[in-house]
Amino acid sequence: MIIKKTHHIEGWKSWDHEIHHAILAFHSHHSFYPNIMLASDITYNRINMAANKENMENDEGERPEANMYVNLSGFATEKYRLGFCVDNTLDDKVFSLVYDTNPDGDGEPIPEDDTLFDEYQHNVAVNEQ
Repeated sequence: MIIKKTHHIEGWKSWDHEIHHAILAFHSHHSFYPNIMLASDITYNRINMAANKENMENDEGERPEANMYVNLSGFATEKYRLGFCVDNTLDDKVFSLVYDTNPDGDGEPIPEDDTLFDEYQHNVAVNEQ
């Protein structure tokens, strides 16, 4: 089973909060959290530039050294982990949240008729809310 909802980032200062609130809305509607986020390379590059590097850690819980370039590959809280995947068919500032029961398999294709919602390291941005 694959479920997909598309959203738009309103501002780069609050990108992490916007993604977090979209994830919570997804969970509220579907009773489970998405496990994949799709966005274009441009959107991911902007997220990397806007990310607060002090709130990042790798899978072992280690934080990057000061002034070290970090390329995010996911987003997580205590309740969910979201892997980043590139979809260059999406416009800048647009991201899709996907729940895939078999994310590593050759499951069903992601539906093409998804509608855009305005609501709201592996290095992982950690949202502490």
